[in-house]
Amino acid sequence: MILTFGGACRKAAELKRKLNAQIGELNAQITAAGRLDKRFHYFDGLKKLAKTLTAEASGLLDITKEFRSKLESTQKELSQDFTDEEIDDQLGDEDFMNDFAESLFEALDSLGKKCDEVIADCLARKKRLTDALIWDKIGEE
Repeated sequence: MILTFGGACRKAAELKRKLNAQIGELNAQITAAGRLDKRFHYFDGLKKLAKTLTAEASGLLDITKEFRSKLESTQKELSQDFTDEEIDDQLGDEDFMNDFAESLFEALDSLGKKCDEVIADCLARKKRLTDALIWDKIGEE
């Protein structure tokens, strides 16, 4: 019986070594999985950042096109409504000067409002890009 008990102790010790070795391997795998998980979050962040940059660049291109169109339409409107010769000929006419001044004011006021809109949009985009690039706050507002 003593020999059997000694053999059982050796078996138990061997089994304990195997279990400890497996636990060590599992801990190493858990550590590796944790490191991979951190890297996946890093790549998810890069993917979100690329999406944000693309969306902001696209939006900036759209607002720039709108602003250019507004500039061109204002210039075209003013140049078609009042030619240089017409302005020189009608300079003494009070009704013409009032029409010219009113038309000029409306065109410049409309252009000024569009400028304010573009400035506000650009400032908002700058904040979103700063948050995404520097502070890693992608999609937060």
